[in-house]
Amino acid sequence: MADNAQRIRLLVGRSKKLIPLFLGLASVVMSLFSYWYFPDALKDVGNILFDEYQRQKPREYLETPVKVIDIDDESLEVLGQWPWPRTDFADMSMKLGQIGAAAVVYDVVFSEPDRTSPGNIAGMLLQNGLSFDAFDAITALPDHDEYLGQSFAQADTNIVTGYFLTQFLEEGKEQELPPVRYGFVEIGASAKDVMPTYETSTRTLPVIDEGAQGSGFVSVASIDGGVIRKAPLLARIDEQIFPSLSLEALRVAIGAGTIQIKSSSGSGEFGSGSEGPAFVSLVRIVSDIGDFQIPTTETGEFLVHYSEERPERRVPAWKVIKAGTGTPGAYSMQELQELLGGHIILIGPSAPGLLDLRSTPMNGSYPGVLIHAQMVEQMLNKQFLSNPYWGQTLVGVIIMVGGTILAFMLSFLGAVRGGLITVISLVALFWFSWWQYTENQILFDPTFAAAALVFISMVTIISSFYLTESEKAEIRGAFDHYLSPDMVDQIADDPSLLQLGGVEKDITILFCDVRSFSKISEKLSPQELITFLNNFLTPMTEILMDSKSTIDKYIGDAIMSFWNAPLDDPDHARNACRGSLLMIDTLREMNKLYYDDPENAPLPVETNIGIGLNSGPCSVGNMGSTQRFAYSVLGDAVNLSSRLEGLTKQYKLHIIIGSATAEGAPDFARVEVDQLRVVGRQAPETIYTLVGDEKEAQTATYKQWHELQMAYLNAYRSQQWDEAERIAAEARPLAATWFVDGYYDVMQTRIDEYRQNPPGEDWDGVYQATSK
Repeated sequence: MADNAQRIRLLVGRSKKLIPLFLGLASVVMSLFSYWYFPDALKDVGNILFDEYQRQKPREYLETPVKVIDIDDESLEVLGQWPWPRTDFADMSMKLGQIGAAAVVYDVVFSEPDRTSPGNIAGMLLQNGLSFDAFDAITALPDHDEYLGQSFAQADTNIVTGYFLTQFLEEGKEQELPPVRYGFVEIGASAKDVMPTYETSTRTLPVIDEGAQGSGFVSVASIDGGVIRKAPLLARIDEQIFPSLSLEALRVAIGAGTIQIKSSSGSGEFGSGSEGPAFVSLVRIVSDIGDFQIPTTETGEFLVHYSEERPERRVPAWKVIKAGTGTPGAYSMQELQELLGGHIILIGPSAPGLLDLRSTPMNGSYPGVLIHAQMVEQMLNKQFLSNPYWGQTLVGVIIMVGGTILAFMLSFLGAVRGGLITVISLVALFWFSWWQYTENQILFDPTFAAAALVFISMVTIISSFYLTESEKAEIRGAFDHYLSPDMVDQIADDPSLLQLGGVEKDITILFCDVRSFSKISEKLSPQELITFLNNFLTPMTEILMDSKSTIDKYIGDAIMSFWNAPLDDPDHARNACRGSLLMIDTLREMNKLYYDDPENAPLPVETNIGIGLNSGPCSVGNMGSTQRFAYSVLGDAVNLSSRLEGLTKQYKLHIIIGSATAEGAPDFARVEVDQLRVVGRQAPETIYTLVGDEKEAQTATYKQWHELQMAYLNAYRSQQWDEAERIAAEARPLAATWFVDGYYDVMQTRIDEYRQNPPGEDWDGVYQATSK
């Protein structure tokens, strides 16, 4: 029986050790299930990642025969408010034809009659007393819309007009189809079903549009959170397919007659045949000039790869309209020829008041016409982004294979090594995604795979950690949750405080640490070490609590506490300074007892401490989980306070306080010692050493030292090393009054290094800390 019981216990023990592995493998299955049914769950996160890729490494800008005639604020100032007379556009079209533009593309929809046409103006004047003879004379003048249409027909260039597509047909209105000046050839099964579908359009007036050689829709709207990351190249109304403005611009410019659409069944990609719907895979335009094959998404959208904005891409509209007129600042026809001859020219607005600004990964307010221009540039230069189907398959493989390997490895390696392996895996995953983007222009989204690996790792690590730590739970439980009496009273009065959450308050934080604690530990037995810590922490804790501080935690020989929570303390910075000074004084008395009577002294060795104080906004409250939490503080001010405590050893000072604490206790005896950037922070911090209270600040010795110290810092920051050494020699005996004269040894070492390696004329006097 005993042997059977022993075997059962061994079997149960081994089974428990396999629980993390089983849970890890279960999380792999859950992740695969989630990806199978919700593959786009983290699509927004992936989009944000790809946006950052574009910002970090935009598309390389190549000199391309594509220019934008910009209807900008400058042009509105010169030519007057919008809309301009259509005669301006007619004259501009004729001039662009004269200089040999490859195509003139209007990202402007002339859907309403020109209000400045002679007939419209004559009608208004007739109502205000215009004679009928004058009315007849004015109406006999050419209509502006007809004039623009004639210029389109007569211009020695190709004109492309734009139109809007509308998803809903208003009741009572007839469907209006845009003109069709091209042919579409579908290679493979028809992919019309996956294309964006619209009901009607708002087109350029027929009297204008009849003379154009092409037309395309100007809509570039995207459902990706309002950010234009991709734009449709194709759309349909009923069974008719229509091209985008950028696609039509390319077709007309190269003289092609048809646009080929290759579907998944025609290209041989995954998803072909009769097993499912066909998807768009490629749009192709071929002419004698070249063969342009444009990859798309499954629905026929174009992935826009933005370049940095280049001023040479734009030309102010007024300089073109006024070209050849002798207007100061406008182009001559020769200059216009050199600038725009042979180019695809897009005309559209960038002025904010004309409401054609869109959000892109590169710019939160970017003109729509420039989006079209960048798309045409990509097509001509064949600089395409792609999002191939194999990327989705690879994510599933990573979750299944990588997740399984992680589950096996993490089950037996422990939390620290397991966490390291997870981090390495994530770094490799994101590096692969970045490499695909930079080297192959492929968008591989690692976010779902990364989230799955983190989930698998966390499940495995946490379950493994729980099993390891469960044996120590009873021991740790006996020493948890030491609360201040004030906190206990508040919880007794208001049990709702036992909830997660916190508030933001201005807090002063203290970190205190015993110097050379490792050496002290070597000299003492475990029991003696516990006695030492109790004898040290007890009076220090009493001082802190008497000065209205809340003890946050004990970290071995270190103490963390804070002021102004949970009870308000308007004088928290001063109380923190006062408590810190009393801790130093009390420790000196305890050390004195050690030297007078070592056998009966509370501390068995001479003990020194360093204290860091800092003030600032923090989140304070009960933090943790619903099962276990602690009243604590979080924030940048806490991190800086910890750094300041670490600096006391480097600077050979007892107390270092941050600038915010110094401002909160302006009448205390504290002197500036340096400006530095601590590890983990970019902003420089002015640090002070605290040596006394308000009374100490009024002594002649302190005032004299304070004056010398400021002069010393001025000489030091001005790189006047000899002058700094002279002042230090005079200030050192005064600093010894508070046992902080070792600070000048530290600074002298730094000066010696700067003599060997000068910091440079542009040095701002800020020292970069290299360790915590």
